[in-house]
Amino acid sequence: MSQQAPRQSQVLSLIIKYGLISTKTLWELMDKEVSLHQVRATLYELHKKNLIISPNEIFGPTALKYWSLPLDSKRLQTISKIMEVPFEELRHSAVRFNEYPHEDLCTLVQVSIERIDSNIKVFRARARKYYGIPDHLISTKIKRLGYCPDLIVRLPVHAGAGELKPDSYRWIAVEVDRTYRTHKRLSHRLNIYAKHTHFGGLLYFMPTSGSAKKLHRIYETRVDKESYRLRKSSQTFLATAAPPKTLFDANVLRVFLGTCEMRLLDWLAVFSMSTGENRDEFMNKLIRKAPLIETPSPQSQVS
Repeated sequence: MSQQAPRQSQVLSLIIKYGLISTKTLWELMDKEVSLHQVRATLYELHKKNLIISPNEIFGPTALKYWSLPLDSKRLQTISKIMEVPFEELRHSAVRFNEYPHEDLCTLVQVSIERIDSNIKVFRARARKYYGIPDHLISTKIKRLGYCPDLIVRLPVHAGAGELKPDSYRWIAVEVDRTYRTHKRLSHRLNIYAKHTHFGGLLYFMPTSGSAKKLHRIYETRVDKESYRLRKSSQTFLATAAPPKTLFDANVLRVFLGTCEMRLLDWLAVFSMSTGENRDEFMNKLIRKAPLIETPSPQSQVS
């Protein structure tokens, strides 16, 4: 796309990578010197050239515009050629209208985690299938039932002194819920991650901070802690937080671990460490050495 304006190329590249996205979120991912008006103008130019579509136009005027790649293969082949991107890397799956905000939120989480470190890679499903991850992470039974994390994070393992172990990774599943689910559905999902996957940890974004803490109560009372996956790591396996409304800094965002809060960056660092001791022991030592911020009680919040 050498003959296209650089801004059009940048916008199209973001839609290729992240799929369906709103104008506002796309603007957040752009350089700050680019105004929202300029982003809108660029999107309309790409739309005129039939390189992107606005799938929510069929529902009439909406307060928030969403954009995606076209679905027909001929136009996708054209985009693949002019952008020099392999066809299989184009995110072009059809998305139901009620899932548009969820896709937008997953993009914010994905980009925020990717910006922590260039060695961290975030995978996202295409048509509810993941490519480029080890087969053992999710059991065949679960794949047949259609369970699929919203995101999968690959963390490099540190060998010490700032060095990375070559081809050695830890894997974290990420779930993003915008709406409330029944306790039965939540406990079922948590048990699936505990018994039928091989993820080292689960980062779960719930609709509010209160529901994020409630998820931990379900985890403590309804999940089998003796499963192979949770043995010696049940305290650190699950981290919850309220979903962000914008891009977030992992050095600032705090996650809830049941009895305390800590920075998301610190929680992820626990999984990147190459150590013989189990994660729960390490976490307990960390708390004793430098107490983490306790979750305020309802009484203290009222006062």
